[in-house]
Amino acid sequence: MAQMHRKPVEITNKSTLVYGLRTLGAVFTMEAMMHYFYVVTISKTHGWSGFTPFQISMVGYDALTSSDVDEQRLRFDFTHGQPLTAAEIVAIEAFVNEACLRNIEVTTKELPLADALASGAVANFAEKYAEHVRVVKVAEVSAELCGGTHVRETSAIYPFKIRSESSVAAGTRRVEAVAGVAAIQWLQRQTERAEKASALCNTTPEHLVDRVDALQRQLEQTKDTLQQAYRQLAQHTADHTTLQCHHKGK
Repeated sequence: MAQMHRKPVEITNKSTLVYGLRTLGAVFTMEAMMHYFYVVTISKTHGWSGFTPFQISMVGYDALTSSDVDEQRLRFDFTHGQPLTAAEIVAIEAFVNEACLRNIEVTTKELPLADALASGAVANFAEKYAEHVRVVKVAEVSAELCGGTHVRETSAIYPFKIRSESSVAAGTRRVEAVAGVAAIQWLQRQTERAEKASALCNTTPEHLVDRVDALQRQLEQTKDTLQQAYRQLAQHTADHTTLQCHHKGK
């Protein structure tokens, strides 16, 4: 009964304005949060790109030809006449991960292009730069021209893992990798696959390679045994056919 005697809420210009401002505030807050999380996610992969040209040149490769970095994975194409060896891939991963674990500060500085190049900053000469450029520096590791999003410390992009290395054109190789959270998720998926494969082979992940090697040897032995049995059967069939023909001839 008390509610029946309450005055209905009046919709005034003031209340409409307050409601509208609150709604806009909520929308802008959500947009800001989404933008922040997106930038942080992008930086998890983009920040490591400063290491790669130095690492590639360190193990004897030539210039990068293109790159593509997003929040899920990163890709670099570079000129090289042959596939990377397993040891070279391990060396690249070790170099990047060691720099990540050192938690080196990543600094940026605006400089005239000529001064930036004179300071030793690496440029991708396939790109066109403005008169003033942004130099991204990882102390004692690399200094490069880049306008992208980067992390503040190298530890933010640990761990780093190369997923694949392949040929995309004559003399051009492609490295695809993951870093940070994406790398952890990828490694978790690989662990799950290894555990499933181990269960199918009735062994543990630690002994999976030995188990597969043993199964391959058993398979080869079985193939040899079957081929020998087929040859014996064929010879027996031929002998039997010859004997039948001989009896019919009589």
